[in-house]
Amino acid sequence: MLTEISLTCFAATYGITFLLELARMFLHVAVRLSIVVGIALAGIVAHTIYLTIRLMDGIQDGAPLASWYEWCLLAAWIVVVAYVVLAIRRPRNSIGLFILPIVLGLVALAYTFRNTQPFTHDQATQYWGTLHGILLLLGTVAVLLGFMSGILYLAQSYRLKRRLPPSRKVRLPSLEWLQQANSRALLTSSLLLVGGVIAGIGLNLVHRNGAAVVIPWGDPIIWSSVVMAGWLTIVTLLNALYKPVQKGRKIACLTVANFAFLLFALAVTLGRHASSDPPGSNMQRSSSKRCVLHDDDGSLNVKHASLLEKPPISLNNRGKNTGTPYVLLLLIP
Repeated sequence: MLTEISLTCFAATYGITFLLELARMFLHVAVRLSIVVGIALAGIVAHTIYLTIRLMDGIQDGAPLASWYEWCLLAAWIVVVAYVVLAIRRPRNSIGLFILPIVLGLVALAYTFRNTQPFTHDQATQYWGTLHGILLLLGTVAVLLGFMSGILYLAQSYRLKRRLPPSRKVRLPSLEWLQQANSRALLTSSLLLVGGVIAGIGLNLVHRNGAAVVIPWGDPIIWSSVVMAGWLTIVTLLNALYKPVQKGRKIACLTVANFAFLLFALAVTLGRHASSDPPGSNMQRSSSKRCVLHDDDGSLNVKHASLLEKPPISLNNRGKNTGTPYVLLLLIP
């Protein structure tokens, strides 16, 4: 039954949601926001199921979510989730009039790509890898900015509570500005880093069906990233739904804690690379080995190391062993 869900199902749901937003704004129809949000959530559920089915099929084929059709639908899903969150937090604002057309446009764009060929393995690896790197880079920058704004908030709060005079050389921003900066940095860094972790998982799934190096799911790099993504998700939900966390020292402490989790993930990653060779190094090194064989007559024969699973034996004309030639392994760059 779930496999019968199509693009038309959630596209029609988003269209109805947009019409209800228009009716509330221009026709002054008494439509409760809960109804509008409920219809949008129904579309998100159908959208999520459809993408999940496409993802599972892509994993079996070795290229999960590896087409412009699926990427447009994924972008539409992210935007519509943002609409629901903003509609709940800002119920008096007509946010849907501006966001829902973007969602419908992305769905329409995806429909135009429905018959295009999916990415090749190399293209999927390049796209997922680029997205993974960019999201992690931007998320790290956002965490650092949030950490600095959190430290400044704590310092300014300490000065005001102790009624210390402001420094003439160093002027700190107001607590209101720092609180707003902390809240934005917390949300931005969480979304970017969680997106980077998801893109990394997608990249590893693509690698599993190709010749590229695969990182095991139990590797410290992966589980530390998943732990950090889980922490950021919890923090983001607390900041969005629990109002006491949105003010004062709590949000500043959360931005500092995010920085601590980022350091933890970086320490695990660096320790993983320092304690052992990076994945695939053994494969690359073994492919570059060559063997120089010294025959009995002093001549040299160069052969690949894979041909020497057993020590070579030199035989004379009568089939007797005359000795094992000397083998030297050379690393040729």
